[in-house]
Amino acid sequence: MEHQIHYTGAMDVRCQFCGALRFQREQLDCCYNGKVSLPPLQEYPDNLRLFFDADGAEGSNFRRNIRNDNSVFAFASFGVNIRPPPGRGPYCFRLQGQTYHYASNLHADYPEERRYGQLYILETNEAIQTRANAHENANCLVSAFQKINAAMNNNPYAAAYHNMRAIEQQEQERAV
Repeated sequence: MEHQIHYTGAMDVRCQFCGALRFQREQLDCCYNGKVSLPPLQEYPDNLRLFFDADGAEGSNFRRNIRNDNSVFAFASFGVNIRPPPGRGPYCFRLQGQTYHYASNLHADYPEERRYGQLYILETNEAIQTRANAHENANCLVSAFQKINAAMNNNPYAAAYHNMRAIEQQEQERAV
């Protein structure tokens, strides 16, 4: 069976209102003729920019292990039945059924089982070391974890976990 090549042309037609690019035959009304306007994306922090822009060992390691580096800083577990699409092509996954997020208790039953949000109530160095000690992160760099952790200082969800821990400590002190 011979495969036909389908070429849609270059994506070089620019929307006169928002500047989005589209294909010539695409009839997409991207911004409803300028009625919808999104704010520009914020720049990511300088300490994370080097992971994407630099060719050094740290940036290269980060890009090779990006899924681990990302998931180790997740607040919850993402659960889904993943079905790979048939055939060949770039990496992607197809979701089947219901997706869910599992947010764990504030404390793990055992310290070596700490994951997700439970790491955000720990002191910084202990959290980084716990992330680094997980067997699935054996190829990740501690220096990358330190930089990502520093960037997370501005994350409102991380702040919420820190606040939960502070409130818990205050309540424990009051109970004594």
